[in-house]
Amino acid sequence: MKIICSALSRINTKNRDGSETRFYEFIQYLYSKGIEVELISIARQFEIYKDLKFKKKYYVFDFIKSESDHLLNVLLTYFTRIISIFFKKIDTDANIFISPSDFILDILPAIILKLKKKNISIIVWLFLVKKGFKNDLNIITFRSFIYFLGQKFNIFLFRLFNLKIFVLNENDRKHLISKGVTNVHVVNMGFNQKKIQSNNSKKIYDAIYVGRFHIQKGFFDLIEISKKVIKFKKDFCLLVIGGGPEHLQKEFDYLIKINDLSNNIKVLGFRYGEEKNNYIKNSKFFLCTSRNESWGATVIESLSLNTPVIAYDIDVFKSIFKDNLIYVNSFDVDKFAITVKNLLLNNSNFTINKKFVDSFDYSIIFNHDLSIIKKINDVPK
Repeated sequence: MKIICSALSRINTKNRDGSETRFYEFIQYLYSKGIEVELISIARQFEIYKDLKFKKKYYVFDFIKSESDHLLNVLLTYFTRIISIFFKKIDTDANIFISPSDFILDILPAIILKLKKKNISIIVWLFLVKKGFKNDLNIITFRSFIYFLGQKFNIFLFRLFNLKIFVLNENDRKHLISKGVTNVHVVNMGFNQKKIQSNNSKKIYDAIYVGRFHIQKGFFDLIEISKKVIKFKKDFCLLVIGGGPEHLQKEFDYLIKINDLSNNIKVLGFRYGEEKNNYIKNSKFFLCTSRNESWGATVIESLSLNTPVIAYDIDVFKSIFKDNLIYVNSFDVDKFAITVKNLLLNNSNFTINKKFVDSFDYSIIFNHDLSIIKKINDVPK
């Protein structure tokens, strides 16, 4: 089994979401199993992966150096990278291509190789299925419209080339099958138990939020929640780790300022690895305000660090995490704030089911991934 991957769709390399972390951990896992991987990417992304070992690296020239999330920069970046991909010679003997996203920049090299090399098998990680034109605020925007059309086109490619698709939940699998995509498999997110040290936590922060600044994540609810909680606990301290488009970061900072929350909400920006884990394990609760998720990588990370999670009761959470979260009616900010207040004022403890959490260790998750890959590609065990 010889594997080649692409990592071309990311523009802001500081914004490492759950799928980015999963891909990084997966490459490490494959290497530990003696499976060498080739990678097609850009110089900036290879710098992120400098600790990973690749059998071969294919550098795609990146004309646009800006990492801005502004739409014009995104479109120009995609356009120039697509041109670069067509001119890039990829001399590989790999028989499996893994695309860590469904974006066209990651799929295109796979399709080109498929046209040249008929026996290569393509696996696509589709970790966010867009089911309509509207965004998570039920509004049609140009971005949501383009994203939806782009994924519709990709689904057409899935059918045309019989691509194998990995999704994160059963509802997404059923949705793709209803669209004529037949080879769809459910996998999980997880965490690296070897990198987790949940002991010696001091629980010095009241709450923490970790995630991208994206409407899907509902992070603006943190402002209203904090305003209501400080009426009862004036020294309430919420850490915010993450970031996103510049206009959303500026709006969030502005709301903190005009609501006089500067002493209560501490925006730390992007944090990674042990530093991020230390903030999580030293927080009493993790506030998950997501309105739409395919899985919830930061949720399992928090549970693994012995930090209980308060979340809206969206279907995917109830399906995956069962009764291992503290649920609030979606998307009731008042009840969310009351829940936070009551838990903090009563010094409430929520027992985390360690056996349940440990079942999502990446060594278990990736063993399952690899067994699927071998099965669907007729690789001998």
